[in-house]
Amino acid sequence: MAARSRVRATQQANIVVPAVKLTELPEAVLATCLAHLDLKQRLGPVSLACKRFAAAALSPELLREMDVELMSLPAVRSFAAFLARHGQQLQRLKLHCDDETEEGGAAAAAAVTACLSFAGAGRQLVELRVAQLPRLSSLFLHTCGYSPASLGALSRLSGCLTRLEISNATIPGSLSALTKLRHLRLWGCDTPEGDDAVLSAALTHLRQLKRLIVFARGAAVPAALAGLPNLQLCYLDIVCNAAPPLPARPWLASLRWLHYNVDGLVVSTAALQAAAALDFLEGSTFISKEVDWSSPAADAFFDWLAQHPPLRRVYFDAAEGGAFDSGVFATHVMRLAGRRPSLELEGDAEPDMRDLIDEK
Repeated sequence: MAARSRVRATQQANIVVPAVKLTELPEAVLATCLAHLDLKQRLGPVSLACKRFAAAALSPELLREMDVELMSLPAVRSFAAFLARHGQQLQRLKLHCDDETEEGGAAAAAAVTACLSFAGAGRQLVELRVAQLPRLSSLFLHTCGYSPASLGALSRLSGCLTRLEISNATIPGSLSALTKLRHLRLWGCDTPEGDDAVLSAALTHLRQLKRLIVFARGAAVPAALAGLPNLQLCYLDIVCNAAPPLPARPWLASLRWLHYNVDGLVVSTAALQAAAALDFLEGSTFISKEVDWSSPAADAFFDWLAQHPPLRRVYFDAAEGGAFDSGVFATHVMRLAGRRPSLELEGDAEPDMRDLIDEK
């Protein structure tokens, strides 16, 4: 028996296992091997080895998390171009930019913004980390899927960010930390868990705002305007059952451009008396309820339009709804035109906000 065991052991020792080349590994195994390399290594030497390695380096499971250090402006631009092509699977991004990158000024800001926008374009990103961006002053995140927790990283930009635009995302709770903001645009945004007070609470901390553009849910938002003494442009389309009256001064003293739900404007005549610099007024029917144009409030509103000296342009945006189809409303407009012939009224081309929006 001992002799047989020795023979068996000798036979097993002589078995030659065929060598497996790296190029012959199954796709899943190859991707697992490449996961031990950082992004720069995978996209550099490895992807240049052969087409199969290049494809494996871009496997979805390898693109879900990225920790990237960008040492120059060309590197940021190159990474932005990469994310434009392959960022759809990204879930977690940690982005470091060297001081040399920040010296690029507006070009660097545009490149970093492109990186963040492309990163969220796939609506998969759940964690965003922003580090070493001490000079980033403008940030645009359009049609991105950032989660509220991910956007909490914006608070790290509180010392430098002066312009922020977010569309089709959840309004971040970190917004109140960005106290140096002068321009804020929230378009098609929602509040965390439907809490309308989130935005209004944040606005009370943003006292340096000069331009506020909001199309979002939040009946409490107009009241928060009272704490914005430097506001020059205010564009509000508030999703609510009935737009509340605008608050009284002091925020109206510097206001030059106002867009608001028309049902809210009609009940805001008393407050608007203080808008000493108001040049343009627009009433929107996009999400407004029907207005009783024969009411005393409507009469008072049109009397104010006729008598407010700074006002030069009035525009009624009737793109949606039938609030302006009333014959009583048409009579009001005709009388206003007769009382103030120099006043530009509805029917003119919709005004351009760029003179104020693009102002530095």
